[in-house]
Amino acid sequence: MFIKMQELNQKVPDIKGENSNIYYLSKLYLAKRFLKCYDMKKEYKLQRYEKAKAMSRITGLSLPTDILETEKGFCGYIEPVIPGTFSNDLIDFGDFVNENRYNITLEQISSYIIKCLEIVEQCHDNGIVNPDMSTLGNVKYNKSNGEVYYTDYQDMQVSDIPTSVISSFIALDPIMKTPKYYNNNNGFYTPNIDLYTLAIRFFYYSSKINVPRAINGYNIKQLLEIAGISDTYFGECMRILYDPNKDNLNIKEAIIELCSEYRLTPFKQGEARKFVRK
Repeated sequence: MFIKMQELNQKVPDIKGENSNIYYLSKLYLAKRFLKCYDMKKEYKLQRYEKAKAMSRITGLSLPTDILETEKGFCGYIEPVIPGTFSNDLIDFGDFVNENRYNITLEQISSYIIKCLEIVEQCHDNGIVNPDMSTLGNVKYNKSNGEVYYTDYQDMQVSDIPTSVISSFIALDPIMKTPKYYNNNNGFYTPNIDLYTLAIRFFYYSSKINVPRAINGYNIKQLLEIAGISDTYFGECMRILYDPNKDNLNIKEAIIELCSEYRLTPFKQGEARKFVRK
């Protein structure tokens, strides 16, 4: 879609981000304009768009429907508006957990993470890896119906197109520098990084223990013991995150098992929450 630069400059952005401005064109479509788009990044972003047109539709992944062009050429994407945008139902799940810290249930957290896992599974089937998934705002949660949408297509690693973007939440963890997660020889992240992200996110939302920050002072065994799930299948999945010789496990069954057997202790300021048997 071609829009004159003058028209964009005259239009006040609905959302001002660090790297892009978002303009709602209608109730169905928005324009995402990149504030800085260097030639190499521009080439990769255009290639990603071509891949998006060719790949099968992924439930829960918001993909561009067109490129945004001005007189200066490509400068962003045209994207569908996510359901719930104009009713203010969309929120980052971390914010939702904080707002509902006293009554959030393990079942609500589990449902969110499982839906994220289902998006990731489809992404992996299409050659997509998501190292920036845990950045604030990249995954939208509809607090009215529980639906989940991943929106950060422009910075994904797609097929043979690399990305230099990784969430600061997970970049703190020294394990990210190992070949299990990042191949220095070809500059590509592995699918293990997505399974790591969702495992530590589940653990964080449930127990309040931030593994990437805590791992420098505790080992993973100690953190699991604090939360009370060292001897569970999920605990084994967490330990494998730090085994450089094993691929990470899909945590879906481990989460379902936890939900059926455990509940969370009440929220207390400054304390980790524990998993206790029902």
